[in-house]
Amino acid sequence: MRKQKYLVLALVFSLGLTGCGPAFEQLDLSSTGLRNDVDLFKVSVNESLLSADQVLASMSEVTGVAADGAILTEWNNNARTALATNYKVVSISAPIMMAAANLGSRFCDRTLDKEVGAASAQRRLYPGIDFSKNMSQLTDAEYDVALRNLAQKIWGREASAEELALFKEFRAGFLEGLSAGEAAQPQRTRALMLGVCTAMLASYESLSL
Repeated sequence: MRKQKYLVLALVFSLGLTGCGPAFEQLDLSSTGLRNDVDLFKVSVNESLLSADQVLASMSEVTGVAADGAILTEWNNNARTALATNYKVVSISAPIMMAAANLGSRFCDRTLDKEVGAASAQRRLYPGIDFSKNMSQLTDAEYDVALRNLAQKIWGREASAEELALFKEFRAGFLEGLSAGEAAQPQRTRALMLGVCTAMLASYESLSL
C-alpha cells in the first residue's frame, strides 16, 4: 500500500502548542489554520517504525549534526522512552510524534545555528534563504526552493504536491498570525524554517522503514 506521506505533517503541526522543543518555543503552530483531522492519518500496517536508537541516528545523519549537548539531554530525558519500542506502525501515536518533534527541533535548531551566518553556497540545508530578510521579503520562489532542498536532504526524495501545499499553507497561516512589527523581524524567517525542518524530520516518512 502506498504511503500517504504528507498526512503526518498536518499532525505534527496540529500538536505544536504541546511541544517543548525550540520549534515550539518560537512558533505558535496552532494558529496556522492547518487541518488536523486525525482521520487523514492512514498508513500501511505492513510498514515498520524505526526504533528509538534508529530515530536518533537517522536524525543525526540527515542533518549532519552530532547527537550531543541539548540534543542528548532531550534524548535521555524524554525521547528515548517515548519513541517506538515495538516497531509496529499501528503503535504510532500523538505522544510518539510529539517526542519525535521535540527531538527533531533540537537537531534543526543546531543546523540553523551553523548555517544562518554562513554564505549561501556553504549551506547544506538552507542555501537559498536570506536570513537577514523578514518573512514578508521571502519570495514564493525562494521558499519553494528551500522546501524542495530540505525534502531531498531529509527524506531523500522530491516533496509531493500535497506536501508543498501544506507547507505553503503553514507559512501563510504563520505570517497572518504576526503583528506588523513581528513580521518585520528577520528572526521570524529563522523560526519559519525551524518549523519546516522540524515537521519534515518528525514526519512519518522519517520515522518509518
